[in-house]
Order: sequence, then structure tokens, then C-alpha cells
Amino acid sequence: MKKSKMLKPINVMTTSFLLASSLLIPSAGFAEEPSTPKNEESSNSQESGVKNQETRTQTTETQSSGKAAAKMIENEAVVNNFQELKVALEADNGITTIQLGQDIDISGAIKIHPNKSEIVIEGNNHTLSETAPAGSAVGGIYAHGIGHKLSSIHVKNLEIKGKNYYSPITIHDDVKNVEQIFENISYSGPQLIWNRNGKAIFKGGNDIDINNHAMPGSSPAHEMAETGSVEIDGETKISHNSGYSLIWSVTKDPQFKIAPNAKVEIKTLQSGYGLFYATGGHAEFSVGNNAKVTFDGAKGVTSAGMFKSFNVDAGADVQMNRSGTDAYPMISLYGPAQINNQAKLHVTTENGHALEVENKPTTIDFNTPENVVLSSVNKQALNNLSTSLTMSMDTGIVKLWTSATDDPTNSHVGKSGDNLTWEGFYSYNVAKTLSGSPKHFNIELAKTKKIELGKDVDGQ
Repeated sequence: MKKSKMLKPINVMTTSFLLASSLLIPSAGFAEEPSTPKNEESSNSQESGVKNQETRTQTTETQSSGKAAAKMIENEAVVNNFQELKVALEADNGITTIQLGQDIDISGAIKIHPNKSEIVIEGNNHTLSETAPAGSAVGGIYAHGIGHKLSSIHVKNLEIKGKNYYSPITIHDDVKNVEQIFENISYSGPQLIWNRNGKAIFKGGNDIDINNHAMPGSSPAHEMAETGSVEIDGETKISHNSGYSLIWSVTKDPQFKIAPNAKVEIKTLQSGYGLFYATGGHAEFSVGNNAKVTFDGAKGVTSAGMFKSFNVDAGADVQMNRSGTDAYPMISLYGPAQINNQAKLHVTTENGHALEVENKPTTIDFNTPENVVLSSVNKQALNNLSTSLTMSMDTGIVKLWTSATDDPTNSHVGKSGDNLTWEGFYSYNVAKTLSGSPKHFNIELAKTKKIELGKDVDGQ
């Protein structure tokens, strides 16, 4: 289990700073508050005229435009160093958009003002580096306090060099329902997200490397994200070098969503907790139409956690591969699964079951997929030893192996060139009722190490 990260109270009195006049914001100072401990795996002047009605109308419109432009400038600040960034975020100044003018080191604490509700940090392809001592949830940029108005923070076009496993922008547990949006981000460090009662959204192109060597004095590498739910769009690549889970959720109804047409690559370098670990409630997992997803490395998908639903939409291509000694099931189900039209799903593992149904009567539907492979070298492809399972197939061919490395033991197809349409009800790995065509086709789950189904490319 993950060790508690106990926070030491920090009392730092920040000093008011006077910014350059181009910032158009006042200076402000705030007293630092101690944080609660981290819990367990826890716009132009205008000319006016009065010659006639038309001129007056035009002037009114021009003045309105000028006011809107001025308002936009008042809500923005260009920051070039830590002190300017600190004042922009800490003062009750109406600043909602912060533009980085230079690379900036986060060398101390910045507490986001509680009246700020929506924040955009435009990195302009600069670098933000964490240089303050690691290990504190009030040592860098953070939001804290009951009644805080923060609802979203959008960080984009930025390289981040991380040091603190409370993340570069820490959202404390008492600040709830915050959306953190990352767009075109490059991150290297021990943990990108600490927002346990909120959501993380990825857009554009993102490259994330979880490690303990991006900055001197780094915290140990932990999760990529501790957050309620995660949605991934665009193209995201993640490398995770830690025994902790990639995403840890302690909320009641977590969701792990991959958007239609997204491209996601996740490489895990150590075994341990699974990619998705939900401890407050079972998670929903979904992959949208035509998305391409690859999970590869030493970790399983759920490990000790479970999915209450698992959905792969039409045309998606999902590859989940694990090598090594990790013996947890690759995917544990506590609810229904659907693999839909022309989708691909490969779940392969060296040890442990490829797919396991646990503790709740469950359905798995294969609805004309392109290709599905469930395979374990040393265990069963599909296990339901603790509950009942109803499994249905509409597919061209099914191949079964009693040894995952040899030739298929059996192959089954439909009659007269039609699809194989079949349903089986299983209880504790044993088939109780079978129906469809062919009627007597049966998968002996306890003996089957590999199952493949999809189009009948051989024309049998």
C-alpha cells in the first residue's frame, strides 16, 4: 500500500510585490495556512461624433467594442518571473488568463485566491520548473479552503519539469469538482495531478513521463494522477516508472474515458498496482469510436480494482499487453462488457487471467467485432469462478486454445456462411445452458488459455 504523505504545517507570510505597469494588477500578500495531511492510497480609444443618428449609432457600437477589449486586457496578465506569477494568482484582481512571457521557476508557495473561478495558464511554449523543496502540498501552486470558487484550470502549450509528488498545481480535498484541463503539455516528474475530488481532461498532444529524476531533489515517482475521473482526447503518450497505479481514484463514481478518434499510448515500466485503481467505487471504462489505444508493459489494467462497465465502441483498436510476473487479472469486471462492431480488443498476459468476472452476475457481449483475443500463457483466458456469467457472440469464427502457444484446439463457425450467433450461461466456470448456432458449441473456461473471435478470414 502507498505510504501516507504527511504534511508538515508551513507558516510563510508572503510579501506584497509591485508589478510592472503592464500587468495592470495590484500587489497583494497572504498568510500561508497549514494544509491537511494527505490520506492513504489519500483593448483602443474611440472617436465619437454627433452629426446624425447613423453617426451616433456607429459611435455607440464602437465604444461598446472598446469597452469589451479593455475588459479583456484587465482579465489578462503577462508574467515573466515567479513574483509576477504569484501576484497574478494570489490577488483578488480579476485576472483569469495568465500568459507566460519567459521560463519560470516555481521557487515557493502560491495560493490561488478563493474568488478565482476559472483560470487559463497559456505557456506560450515556455517551461515551468519546480525548484522549491519537494514533499509539501502547500509548497507550490495550490488551491485550498472550504468555499473556494475554483471550478476549472486550463494549462496549455507548456513544458513542466516536476519535482513534487503533490503535482505542480495541487487541488486540495476541500476544493471540489475542479476540472483540470491539460492541452499540449510536456511533463516530466513524479506526479502531474493531485485533484482527488475533481476531474482531469487531456486535449491536443500531450507527452507525460512519470519519474523521479526530472529535477534535483525530486519526490519519489508516484501516480500520474490522483483524481476522480479522467477523460483523454487527442494524442497522449504516457510513460510510468513506478509501482503505484497510473490513475488512482477515491471517488464514488469514477470514469475513465477515451474519446472517439483519440490516440493513447501508455507504457508501464514497473509492476504493482494496475493502470486504473478505483478505491472509492468501481469505475466505468470506455473507449470511443475509432480510438486507438495501447497499454503495454509490466502492469495490469485493474489490478486489485474492478470495472463496473467496460465498453469498446465501433472501430476502436485496443491493445492491452502485460509481461512479467504480475499475477492479478489483467481486467476484473464487476458489471457488463460490450465489444462492438468492427472493434479490436487484445488482452494478453504472461501470468494471471486475461479477464475475470468477480462477485456479481455479469454479461459480456461480442457484437460483430473485427478481432478479439483473450490470452494468458499460464492461467485462463476467461475466469468466472466466483459468480455467474452470460456471454453472447455474433461473430464469424471462434478459435480456442488449451495452450496459448500451440495451434488452436478447436474452431467454430456458423452454418452456411452465416455468422456464429451464440449465447452461453455459465456458473462458476461451468456451462449451464447453451443456445444459438452452433447449438452445442461450448467454451470449457477452466481449460481454455486463449480465445480468439472475429471475422472468418479463412472462409471456413
